[in-house]
Amino acid sequence: MSSQESDRPRKRDPERIAALLRASGSVFAEDEADLLLAEFDDDDDLERGIERRRAGEPLEHVVGWAEFHGRRIPVGPGVFVPRRRSEFLVDRALRVLRPGDTAVELCCGAAAFAVVLADAGADVWAVDIDPRATAWAARSIRVDRVLTGDLYEPLPSLLRGAVDLIVVNAPYVPTDAIATMPSDARDFEPLVALDGGADGLDLHRRIAAGAPGWLRPGGRLLIEAGERQAPVSARALTAAGLTARVVRDDEADATVVEARMPAVAIAPGRPGDEGVRALIAAADALGLALYGPAGYFALPIERIADERTMFLVARDPDGRAVGTAALVDHGDGTGELKRMFVAESARGLGAGSALLAAVERAARECGIRSLVLETGPAQPEAIALYESAGFAHVPLFGPYVGSTDSVCMAKDL
Repeated sequence: MSSQESDRPRKRDPERIAALLRASGSVFAEDEADLLLAEFDDDDDLERGIERRRAGEPLEHVVGWAEFHGRRIPVGPGVFVPRRRSEFLVDRALRVLRPGDTAVELCCGAAAFAVVLADAGADVWAVDIDPRATAWAARSIRVDRVLTGDLYEPLPSLLRGAVDLIVVNAPYVPTDAIATMPSDARDFEPLVALDGGADGLDLHRRIAAGAPGWLRPGGRLLIEAGERQAPVSARALTAAGLTARVVRDDEADATVVEARMPAVAIAPGRPGDEGVRALIAAADALGLALYGPAGYFALPIERIADERTMFLVARDPDGRAVGTAALVDHGDGTGELKRMFVAESARGLGAGSALLAAVERAARECGIRSLVLETGPAQPEAIALYESAGFAHVPLFGPYVGSTDSVCMAKDL
């Protein structure tokens, strides 16, 4: 027996390896020793692996894979290691995914989300700004569906307005908190995959702003966030015209913001359009008054169709008008939201949020710096919608001064 062969049992002694790992700070030294022994048959490779781990390199980088949702995702130096808590986001995505759906993973890293969604029958795309990350992602999903670039920028135009599901674990660690992260993440994972800017949500805001251009009506976006950050992410998505909510798994210490595009299309229109007249007539006849009292359109509605007014119409997937809103440009940097109405049948379609977001975009394009509106105190659903979009209560203005039936609100753009 050679000396090398006689030394093999000692080199592969799990207690020896665990002691070395424990001495360098490993909390799960025994488990890590077992993984290293299972991964490396060659003794020299094993010793190199031990030394890499003792130097602080993530165990997943050392062994070449990360366990995620029952799968081994290839990873290595230069790529973010998918976290087990992110399985909560994937579980939420699988609840709404249908076979054949188009799904996009932004900030994909090794594309762990895309792998699971592809296995569930989705047509997946994966995007990351870091070419090192996309090189790893290409080991797990189709190379032609892995794109390198900034968020939505590299996606093909054929996906505009056609994506069923966007899943994201964007960086959300505040810049000043990077120094407090565990050393294996801080020193070995790419900074671009960790640093989310001053409050950790720089990319979250950009993702929210761009989502309406890519999601189909009714499409969804799921994004991981910190527990305290999630409400801010949700507000950004709401401001972009999506409905959003925060869901939490305390056991996994995981927080996800789930958002959905309204199942309506918004387009310019005129109050005299036949479909809009039918909506108004039906609303008045049935007393449907989600965002205005019965008879809200009793005044001559053509009056608002002048060059300083934009009239917007929400239509359901069948093309029926289900909501209206008008933006009046007062010419002094102030715009007034008037005559907003959503039919009862469209309450579950997100038409109100979509109309508000469209009005805000139109206002910004017109150079309007502040939006004002008036509604009634008996319209709690309307007031809640405006508050969720960032409108604040202000003193009564203009013709509403002295009114006991008016609530005025405003928002700086």
